[in-house]
Amino acid sequence: MASINDIKQKFDELNDRLLKDLDFFDHLRVKSRDFSTEPDFIQSLSKDIQAGREQMPVVSPRGIDPTVYREGYIDPLIKNLGSIIQTLKPYDTDPEDDNKACGYLTLLVNAALQPAQDDVKKFLCPVQALANDLYGSFLEKRNEVGLKSPLDQACPPLIGFVAPPLSFDRRDLSGRAPMPSTFELVQMREADWLDQYGADFKVGPVLLPAGYMDNPLLWGVLGHEVGGHYVLTSDKAGKLLPQLESTVYDKVYDEMQSKKYRYAAEVAALWLYWAEEAAADVCGVLNLGPSFGIGAVSWYTAQAYRGKWGNKGELNGVFSPTNQHPIAVLIPHVIRGAVEGLKKLGQSRKVRYIAQLEEIGELYTKVDVLTFKGSKVWDNQGNDVKLPDTLPLKDMQESAHFVGHLIATVTLSELAGHDLQDLTACWTEDDEEKAINVSKILENGATPRNGKDGNNVQLIGGGLLAVIRQPRLYKPVNDLLGKSFQCK
Repeated sequence: MASINDIKQKFDELNDRLLKDLDFFDHLRVKSRDFSTEPDFIQSLSKDIQAGREQMPVVSPRGIDPTVYREGYIDPLIKNLGSIIQTLKPYDTDPEDDNKACGYLTLLVNAALQPAQDDVKKFLCPVQALANDLYGSFLEKRNEVGLKSPLDQACPPLIGFVAPPLSFDRRDLSGRAPMPSTFELVQMREADWLDQYGADFKVGPVLLPAGYMDNPLLWGVLGHEVGGHYVLTSDKAGKLLPQLESTVYDKVYDEMQSKKYRYAAEVAALWLYWAEEAAADVCGVLNLGPSFGIGAVSWYTAQAYRGKWGNKGELNGVFSPTNQHPIAVLIPHVIRGAVEGLKKLGQSRKVRYIAQLEEIGELYTKVDVLTFKGSKVWDNQGNDVKLPDTLPLKDMQESAHFVGHLIATVTLSELAGHDLQDLTACWTEDDEEKAINVSKILENGATPRNGKDGNNVQLIGGGLLAVIRQPRLYKPVNDLLGKSFQCK
C-alpha cells in the first residue's frame, strides 16, 4: 500500500494516466440503438433480442439458474417491446427528447442483446459472476440472520454494456456519456419509465459504460450498483430504503442541533436527498473494502470529467438539483466514515486508509464553500426546504463523515435489528490480506488464480491496491485480471 507521504503523488499520477490513456466510453464495440416506432424496426430488434435469449449461458455463475433471466427479463421484453417503444416515444420533435428515448431503449435492450454479440459476450460471464457474488452474498446473509420478508428482487440483476448516444461528441459539453446505471424493479414499474409494462419483469438490468468491458478494475462499481442500489431496493414491501433515509434525516438533524448549527434542517434535508447514493457508496466499501473508496474518488476526478459531468482536476463543489449523488467534494468524507465503521477490519489498517482518503480529498478540493444557489430539497414530511446560497465546506465535510459512519453501522428494524454490514460479505482482515497478496502477484507481472489466490471481490480489491501503489501498471494489471476472470 502506498505510504501516506506519497499518496498524493501516486493518486495524481493515476488520475493523469486515466485521463490520458483510457477511453471509458468506447463507441466501437457497443453501439447505441436507433429509436423508431416503425413495425420493421420493432420486428428486427425483437429478432436480435431473441438471438440473445438463445445464447444465454446454460449455467450462470454462483448457481443462479439462467432461465430466470430469460423468463424474468428477456421474455417480457419481447412480449411488450412494441408497447414499451410507444411508451418511450418522444412527445414532440425536440432532438433532446429523441436522444432520451434512444438512451432509454439502449439501456433496456443491451443486456438482452449482448449474449449474441461475440465481441461483447466474452466479458458478460465474468462481470455477471461478480454481480452474482455480490448479490448472492446478500441473499445468503439474509438467511443467516433469519430475515423472512419477501423479496421483490429474488436474484441478481442482468448485466450489460452501453455506449454514449450517437450524438455524443467529446468536444461538445452538452453531450453526456452514460453513467453506470441500475434499474430496480420498483423503478421499472414507474409511470415515467415503463408504466404498466414494467410489472412483467422479475429482474432488473445493470448497465456499465462500454469502455469498462476489458477494464476489470472498473468492475468494482458493481459494489455500488449491485451491492448498494439493488440490495437497498430488494424487499417487496419497499420499506428498507425509506427507513434508512428517514433514519439518516433524523440522526443528522439531531447531530447538527446538538451543535447548535444554524442550518440543521437544511443539512438534514440534503442528506435525505442524497441518502440512497451515499448508502450505495458505503455498501461499495462494505463489499469491496477501503480500496473501493479510493477508486470511487478516482471516478469523480477522472471519469466525471471524461463523461462531461465534472471539471478536470477537482472534486465538484456545486449542488445540482437533478443529481442525487452527494456533491463530489464530500465523497472522500462519506467513504472515510464508512471505513471507520468497518467492524471486521483492524484499526491500524483503517487509520492508514483514512489518512490516505484525507490526503486525496485535500489534493482535489479547490473550494472553501459549497454552492447551492437557493435550490430546494424536502424534509422527511415532504415539505420544501430552501437551501442557503452557500454552506461552509468544513461543516459539510463533518456531516459527510457522520453520514458515512452512520450508514455503515446503524441498526434497522427492517433488517431485524441488524446493520448493513450483517447483510453483506463485509470486508475483513482476511479479505484485506488476500487482496494485498493479489496486489503483490499483479505487481510482479503474474496472473492471480481466481478461487485460489482470491475470490472475485478480493481480486478486484487487490487490483486496486496494485495500481494505487504503482499507477504505471494500470494497463498490465487490467490485462492480468482479465486472464484471472477468463475474459478470452
